[in-house]
Amino acid sequence: MSRLVPCPLRRLTTGCELLVLSLSAAQLPNQHVRQDPATGNLRVSFRLDDVDRSILVPLPNHVAPKVAVSFDRRENTYSYKYTITNATTAEQPITEWHLIANAAVHIYSIGQPDTWGHDEVQLTSTDPDSATYVGTPGLNVRWAPKTGLLTDASSGSILAGLSQGPFSIACDGRPGFVTSTFRSFVDRREDDPVFQLPPDAEHEALAYVNNFEKSGVTRMVLGPAFGRTLSPAEVAAGLAKQLQQMVEAGQLPPSSEFLMEVIAVLKRQAERKGRVVETLRHRPGTPTEGEIATVLREDLNIRY
Repeated sequence: MSRLVPCPLRRLTTGCELLVLSLSAAQLPNQHVRQDPATGNLRVSFRLDDVDRSILVPLPNHVAPKVAVSFDRRENTYSYKYTITNATTAEQPITEWHLIANAAVHIYSIGQPDTWGHDEVQLTSTDPDSATYVGTPGLNVRWAPKTGLLTDASSGSILAGLSQGPFSIACDGRPGFVTSTFRSFVDRREDDPVFQLPPDAEHEALAYVNNFEKSGVTRMVLGPAFGRTLSPAEVAAGLAKQLQQMVEAGQLPPSSEFLMEVIAVLKRQAERKGRVVETLRHRPGTPTEGEIATVLREDLNIRY
């Protein structure tokens, strides 16, 4: 498997530079960080000289990713292809994105546009303070431009209104919905607000900034979500959980009749042994619901 040519750190005003931590955020009970709803940046609150203070730290999450996915299967090999668009509303270019495949999946090959590279695939970390710790663990596939000025489209950076693709994964992972995260690049110069913090608050802020999931924009997308050995009941249970996550994230409307019927069917399938053929009464009404219907047909032979 090819190794990633890592995206080098550059002197820019957009994106995220990885910084070394020497103190665990769990050791900082007197400080706290949260994303500021008005700006999308990191609000760091702390106490200094007996005065409560807070400042904003720029984040690389001012991107607006849209993902188009297709897949096909030849015998036991699934090929997933992704085209990434950064909407015109984005304030930063997309200069890095991650896809978290199921840990049981065997990845055969990874592809990308000529100007991009990919990392050697590794499991996400189990350490909550790690840069690669995520809510749903798995295999971390990371892509980034190889070289060039990241604010220039010639580097491959996905500026507002532009697209890049296809990015691809060939593997034995059956389709479902997996986590993907997108972010830009912030150059941390000496006058960056994060370096104006007291040491303890600085360490906690950097723990947040360095984590790609916390400091990026996350979407659940169609991808290699299930290993080959899972039973139909296990796949149904897993898919029901993924759809619920998408509802909670606002990617799916909870009032959709199609979605409500799908979840009810999946719950029935999760309680049964063996594959049971079912037919849906409602048809998908959105592109995402169309992807759900494709997954149901492929994994569980559920049709409409």
